[in-house]
Amino acid sequence: MRLGVRMRCRSLGVCTAIALVAISAVVMVASAYAHLPQFTYASGSSQPYSAFPGWEAFNHRDYNQAWHHAGYTWGVYYVTTDRVIHAWVRDTANPTKWPNEIGYATIYCENVDDTTGTVFTCQSTGG
Repeated sequence: MRLGVRMRCRSLGVCTAIALVAISAVVMVASAYAHLPQFTYASGSSQPYSAFPGWEAFNHRDYNQAWHHAGYTWGVYYVTTDRVIHAWVRDTANPTKWPNEIGYATIYCENVDDTTGTVFTCQSTGG
């Protein structure tokens, strides 16, 4: 039994180009489905030293970010099933973001010193 596509090409270069385009298309489609959709897990206004957990659902995460008033410190981090904190970032940048994936964790964001009352939004992926 043979699997695959049989092509007849007059030139090895043309066959190679066609194969590379087909493989690239498959990889791009597969990677588009590999990432989970973004959702907001906390939003509102808060006082300094407030922490906002995501749902107690442990899942794969592509990133964790908090949109807030620029110039004030916010933090984002993950907690794994063994209750260990990972990827704790505190920053005044807007958004404050951990841009990398983590395998299986729940999400948190925290207001460290923002007294403005500006509406914040914490977002991640993974549900």
